[in-house]
Amino acid sequence: MFHIAEQIEKATQIFEDVTNISNEWRPYLIVHVGIPIAWLSPSPRLKVPS
Repeated sequence: MFHIAEQIEKATQIFEDVTNISNEWRPYLIVHVGIPIAWLSPSPRLKVPS
């Protein structure tokens, strides 16, 4: 049971680290993650006319 609590603590720490990083890397994430997701999403305005 202690092992599970330890894993949860590690996961929480990783999550906090990622949250801190995301503030600094938000522009990078928008460019390299947000744009591809927007491009791949089935949005009519982004589709190339066939």
